Amino acid sequence: LIRPHPGPKLQVISTYCKPTARTRWRQRIHLLPTLAHESHHVMRWRDGEGHGTTILSFLVAEGLATHFAASVTGNPVVLDHTAEVRDLAQRALRDLGTGKGMAEYRKWFLGDDSAGLQPGAGYRVGSAVVAWYLRENGGDPGALHAEDSRCFRAALEAVASS
Repeated sequence: LIRPHPGPKLQVISTYCKPTARTRWRQRIHLLPTLAHESHHVMRWRDGEGHGTTILSFLVAEGLATHFAASVTGNPVVLDHTAEVRDLAQRALRDLGTGKGMAEYRKWFLGDDSAGLQPGAGYRVGSAVVAWYLRENGGDPGALHAEDSRCFRAALEAVASS
């Protein structure tokens, strides 16, 4: 388990299990991107707004961390340019300021059947928002760790209208 801790630290919890070919493959595939992703969150907690408390701040934090992990590993971010992502971005715009806190985060990132949100919806929208921002403004996701999430509102609006 790797997760950011509020404040400038990263908690890594490891449990031993007898390695198999499958677990060795999964560790090789997932460990570096996960460490990079969570390290970006630590930088954002240290120098910026952390995850913040709004849907926009959650989308930006996760989108930047996803793009940062991709830049560290050399793997591309798989972007989803579908009508569903556009519709989710429109919904995020409508919901700005209406929901706050981790309950809203859980709905958007872990899924909520009653709200019609699939697991990972927030990652998909956040990645699209950050991709648009980077395309229009340049920069790299590592250097943007302290950027105020409100700077990404135009990017969210662009994804919602694409």
